[in-house]
Amino acid sequence: MPKKSSPRQTIPSRRLGGRTADNTNRLFAATLEILKSDGMTGVTFAAVGEAAGVNRSTLYRRWPSAADLVSEAVAARVAVQVPVADTGSLAGDMRATLISLARFMESPVGRASLAASAALAGNPKAGNSVQDMWAKRLDVLQPIFTRARTRGEISDEFDSEAFIATLSGALLFRILVAARPLDTLWIDRAINIVLGKEA
Repeated sequence: MPKKSSPRQTIPSRRLGGRTADNTNRLFAATLEILKSDGMTGVTFAAVGEAAGVNRSTLYRRWPSAADLVSEAVAARVAVQVPVADTGSLAGDMRATLISLARFMESPVGRASLAASAALAGNPKAGNSVQDMWAKRLDVLQPIFTRARTRGEISDEFDSEAFIATLSGALLFRILVAARPLDTLWIDRAINIVLGKEA
């Protein structure tokens, strides 16, 4: 009597990162390149899809609008280039984080991102993309303040949003209005003033 052949087992193949991750990386890179060269008006699903070699139907499925795509692409770049520091003090953490942020803001992509954010903030069709990006960044930075509370540097009532907004606003003024470099000495002065350590 012949032996019954056992059913063939299918071993699922594993794709490191996967096609979705690869597409996302290429779409974000293409988005930022177009943003840098052509500004926000140049960022369309058709242009990004063609530059990234991805069917634009993929973009329509994943993002409600070009504004949302830009916001996510910028947020992804910021997450890499502006890591959340852990130096052992609130002033040290903010200093390291702001130095990284200053480098990003002064880069071509950073300057294009600032211009896009200004354009999107005044565009009702952009929805809440800028606000969502800001809210997510605030969440990412919260460990800095959690550690500071644990060390007793700040109280439970400390307003971390106002603190970040004040320092971020100072950086924007320095780079956009005063048109002066964001050197580390100036960043130190700004932090000390906000923390009440400098008269």
